[in-house]
Amino acid sequence: MQVAVPAEPEKAGSLALPIVFILWLSLACAGMAALWLYSITAGKEGAPPDRWPASSSLQRTPGASTLVMFVHPRCPCSQASISELAVLLAHSGGHLHAQVVFLTPPGEKGSWIRTGLWRAASELLGTAVTNDLDGRETELFHAAVSGEALVYDASGNLRFHGGVTGARGHIGDNTGCSAVESYANTGIIPLAKTPVFGCPLFSESRMP
Repeated sequence: MQVAVPAEPEKAGSLALPIVFILWLSLACAGMAALWLYSITAGKEGAPPDRWPASSSLQRTPGASTLVMFVHPRCPCSQASISELAVLLAHSGGHLHAQVVFLTPPGEKGSWIRTGLWRAASELLGTAVTNDLDGRETELFHAAVSGEALVYDASGNLRFHGGVTGARGHIGDNTGCSAVESYANTGIIPLAKTPVFGCPLFSESRMP
C-alpha cells in the first residue's frame, strides 16, 4: 500500500503565487472591460420638439442658429461635453449661438449648481448659462441625458439632436462635433442625430 506524500511547503507556495496572479489579472481585465462597456454605452435621450417651444423662456439670437446643451451639474461625464463645446464654438465662425442649461432639481438651492462645470461653461465666450429651476426648460425640450445638445436654425426648426463626445468623458474627434461644425459653416448637416454619452438628467419617474 502506497502512502501519499504531502507536498513540500516550498512547492505549495510556488504554485499559489501564479494562481493569485492569474486571479488578479482576471479581475483587473473584467473591471477594465466593464469600464470600457460603460464608457461606450449611450444614455437614453429624449425626443425634442421639431420646433423651438413658444413657451420657452430661453432666447434665440435673431438670424442665427442656436445650440442648447442641457447639463446635470454633478455629472462627471459632462466636463468632456463642455470642453468639446468650446472647441466647436471656436470653429463655428461665429455662426452658432450657444446656451448651456443647468438643471436644478426641486428642493435644491441655486448654489447647488455652482460646480466646476458651471464655471467652465460660464467662461465660454458668447455663451449664455441658465439655471433651470425645477427643470422646467429641460422638460420643455424633452432633454433626458446630461450633455444632450439641440441645434435649432434661425427659423426655429430642429436641425440636430445628440451628443458632442465620442464616449463618456472622452475628448477628441467625434461625429457630433463634426456634424454641427459642418452645419455652422456650410448650412449642411451631414448627420442629424448622434448618441449622447452622459448621466440621466432625471430619475426614471420624471423622464420626459
